[in-house]
Amino acid sequence: MISDANSVYGFSFDFVNFFAASVIGIPVPVIFSLIVALILWFLTTRMRLGRNIYALGGNKNSAFYSGIDVKFHILVVFIISGVCAGLAGVVSTARLGAAEPLAGMGFETYAIASAIIGGTSFFGGKGRIFSVVIGGLIIGTINNGLNILQVQTYYQLVVMGGLIIAAVALDRLISK
Repeated sequence: MISDANSVYGFSFDFVNFFAASVIGIPVPVIFSLIVALILWFLTTRMRLGRNIYALGGNKNSAFYSGIDVKFHILVVFIISGVCAGLAGVVSTARLGAAEPLAGMGFETYAIASAIIGGTSFFGGKGRIFSVVIGGLIIGTINNGLNILQVQTYYQLVVMGGLIIAAVALDRLISK
């Protein structure tokens, strides 16, 4: 709305260089992502809020009848999701050196694939933060391999879709 769907340039050199740097050979965006993952891990495993969110994901009605404020926890999940999307936008903007309105298009497929490959149940209530990180590394490795093999983007998405379908089918077989 503000940029009229145009790219926004002119970010400070320090901002762009900060996310292009590395610490002991590890790129800053990776460190940034690991810090976010640690915070989310702490939130989901060490706080009542996390247990309530897992309960809500498992069965909304059971969570309600257990005394969990369902609307509040859904709001919190959306807030956490929005904050994570905003942080991803900051990293993307710094890496591109510009705010691109369409920079993240198609990333949702990779995010879903990372979560599902990492063992998060497509049907809710199961999953671990660091398993999703491992799933993301697997998806990133597959994506890089397909890029090196010069596989067209369309076919890469077909591969990701196939992986999602296979992981969901495996999840259903294991949960029965």
